[in-house]
Amino acid sequence: MIDRVDNYKQLKYLENIMKILEVLGEWDRMKPTETTKQLIKAATQIGFYVNNLELDLLAHRTFESEHRQDKARAIERARRAEERVAELEKQIENRNQLRL
Repeated sequence: MIDRVDNYKQLKYLENIMKILEVLGEWDRMKPTETTKQLIKAATQIGFYVNNLELDLLAHRTFESEHRQDKARAIERARRAEERVAELEKQIENRNQLRL
């Protein structure tokens, strides 16, 4: 799960990249130049790249969390199975002692 600090940082990043793109868009509307177009393209690519990194991080965290949960369930099943095996071994031992 994404914590509050990461959420805050992501929101601040989005706010800042949107400000940059708004200002660049205004400059391009007022006086279109090759430079403003290049800057808009570069800022947009940065935005997409960072968004992709954030999605990758979220996917990794989700996978990691699911993996931990799966591992914990497997350990719990193994513990229950070991307890059941111990119970059955005691029952077998008790029956063997009764036959003697």
